[in-house]
Amino acid sequence: TLWLAVARPVLLEVPRGQERLCVVPQGSDQAEWVTTDHLGDHVSSAGQVFVRGLGRASLAYGPGSSAEYLNNGAPVDLSRLQWKRPRLRRLVLTDEEVVALRQFLP
Repeated sequence: TLWLAVARPVLLEVPRGQERLCVVPQGSDQAEWVTTDHLGDHVSSAGQVFVRGLGRASLAYGPGSSAEYLNNGAPVDLSRLQWKRPRLRRLVLTDEEVVALRQFLP
């Protein structure tokens, strides 16, 4: 509960191409990094994606852990995020929404 009082969630808009995901192309055993501007618009809940130039692929470490920098639950040093048009917004949550977030805490 202290976490919810000190570190409120932040919504971060990451421009396409500014993050990479580790994927395993279909029919291959080798994982490779691809930038997000090469991904299709949909990632399935099972971690299946379409990668331009590779075809179908699976996220190597699942939907929440395959990014190079921005993974679910991982801390992010916002001072190190640099791109031409940063978009950073603080989410304004109701008390009920803050309480609902507790189910995601370790």
